[in-house]
Amino acid sequence: MNSILHTPSISIVVPLYYLPELHYTIDKFFRSLDENYPDVPLIVIDDCSPSDHPFNISHKNEKNLGYVKSVNIGLKLSNTDIVIVMNDDLVIKKGDLDPFFEIGDGIYCPQDSCSSYWPHSGACFAMNRKTLKKMGYLNEEYKHFFADREYWLKADELGIPIVKLNKICIEHPGSATFNLLDKRKIYLEDEKVYIKKNPDYETREAII
Repeated sequence: MNSILHTPSISIVVPLYYLPELHYTIDKFFRSLDENYPDVPLIVIDDCSPSDHPFNISHKNEKNLGYVKSVNIGLKLSNTDIVIVMNDDLVIKKGDLDPFFEIGDGIYCPQDSCSSYWPHSGACFAMNRKTLKKMGYLNEEYKHFFADREYWLKADELGIPIVKLNKICIEHPGSATFNLLDKRKIYLEDEKVYIKKNPDYETREAII
C-alpha cells in the first residue's frame, strides 16, 4: 500500500446525478476509483437523482440544485488536508490522481482532454485546506457552468496560482453528457451571468 495516501489526508468530492442512460459511464467512473484508490474517501453529493443507484452517498439534495451548489455542499463536508473535486463522468486510470497527493498552495488541474478551449477545466481540480479557506466556495449565482472560470479569475485576483499538471491527462467525455441532459439552456443562462459580471473576461483569462 502506498503510504502517500495517508499523509496528507485526502478526500474526493463527487456531485452525482444518476440517469439510466448514463449508467455505463458513471458506473465505470466509480468502479475505477474503487479499484485504483480504495483508501481515498469519497464525498458523494446526490443531486436528487431520478434513478436509484448502488453508490454510497454523503448527502442527498431534496431537489435538484445543480452542479455548483452540490460541489459547495461537498466542500463544506470535507475536512481533509487536500480535497479533489471531480465530475462523475471522468475516465480515471491508475496513477492519474497521484500528483494531487503532494500539492502545495494553489489550485491544481490536470491536463484535460475535453474539447473545450478553456485550459483549466472545473471537471477536475484540487486544492489544499489553506487555499480553500482563502478562496471560499463557488459562486452560486451559476447553476452548472462558468462558476469554475470565475473561480479561476478570483484566484488570479488573490494571487493564488493555478497549476496545470501536464504530467497527467484525465479524459472527460463531457460532450455526451451535455447533449443527453440538454444543458444548453442552462449554459446560455450561466454564460449571460458570467459576461455581465466579468465584461473583461477575455483579457483576464488570456493571462491566467
